Amino acid sequence: MAHRFSGGGRECPTRFVSPRAKALGHPCRSLTVAALIGSLALLSGCFGGSLATSTGLRSGGDWSVARRQAAHVGETVRFSFVLTKLLEKHPISPSGIADYCIIALGDQYAEADLGGGGKFMLSYHMPEHWADREIRVLATAYRIYGRRDRMVIGGELMQVDNASDPADKIIARASINMLVYQSRVELTLPRGAHDFDFGTGRLIIRKNDGTASTAALARPPIGGFTVDGPDEKNVFTARFEPRHDQVNRTGSTTAEFHVWDLAGHQHSTKDEFMTP
Repeated sequence: MAHRFSGGGRECPTRFVSPRAKALGHPCRSLTVAALIGSLALLSGCFGGSLATSTGLRSGGDWSVARRQAAHVGETVRFSFVLTKLLEKHPISPSGIADYCIIALGDQYAEADLGGGGKFMLSYHMPEHWADREIRVLATAYRIYGRRDRMVIGGELMQVDNASDPADKIIARASINMLVYQSRVELTLPRGAHDFDFGTGRLIIRKNDGTASTAALARPPIGGFTVDGPDEKNVFTARFEPRHDQVNRTGSTTAEFHVWDLAGHQHSTKDEFMTP
């Protein structure tokens, strides 16, 4: 949700002033001069934007600009936003063009930091309550005129309301859709001649890099796998929700379930589950 707050008198806190305005000698110097410099910087034409993430389709690089991407709950996704000249793909420096960048992620907001190579960068943790939701991620670069209009506090967008101060200009925007998902493992095991001792059970997840993680039966407050059944077909189902670092980022991941019955016999099953 965006909120508005009054700009107040004429005092200009330096943390809300553009570096260009400071260079003029005083943060509240004539807006005419600042606007003139801004106009000269923008005379070369309109600008576009490109938003990339560290997740999504992995074809030939660490970053993806696919319009629809996916991230696992708990994963920290890196976002990179760059300015481009309209109809061109090569990034350009935001110096003298854009002063700050705000990224809206669903109903949350965050400010991206200007990093090396003229990229606005943000790292964002995908929260659990976004599981199985598709959110829009919108990056917007602004140029400051007079005093800065927008800031992010506690994930909310605050906006200045001051009729005597010109509004900051939107320079470029870009957006993607992000599916936030939670992997789920379901392994079935037919009922045997003897009852299972699920306390001996182990659910193992194996990644393509050779690493494996093991879950035991859930014993609240300690998490683990749960078991339902037997159903009408005399089948038990072991269920588990792995962390993002326990599964392959794309494709399929292998899961195994091993359990002993009360007669000392081991029973096993194995399957693969998909990740976007």
